[in-house]
Amino acid sequence: MAHIDELVRRRDQALAQFATLGDLRPGKLALNYRKCGKPRCHCAGDDSPGHGPSYVLNRSIRGKTRSIRIRPDEVAQTRALLDEHERFLVIAAQYLEASEALADARRAEAVDAGEKRKQRSRRQKPVSPDLSTS
Repeated sequence: MAHIDELVRRRDQALAQFATLGDLRPGKLALNYRKCGKPRCHCAGDDSPGHGPSYVLNRSIRGKTRSIRIRPDEVAQTRALLDEHERFLVIAAQYLEASEALADARRAEAVDAGEKRKQRSRRQKPVSPDLSTS
């Protein structure tokens, strides 16, 4: 029972952490440099990385990648939202792990209790005396 109490505590602790989450956003922030294609531009040289940096937030929605350009003044805020999403994933994994372990422990406890009941209910049938003696 103490094991179950510990698992309940871990699950409840993870659940309480959900309330501490702020705004969040899934995705990955990419730093891009691009070449414009104009032959006389500084980016046309082989040693030039291109125009940039520009920031793009990439996210997959129903199997399709969605890209959003992020202005340089929005990068810090976007990183904070992405960090909060990572924290959300960690908390969700902790909650799921504790809930699953709790379900397994409760199931094992119920099976053990059922086995004990079966063992108690198995009684030896009394042997009837043999009355057919000749």
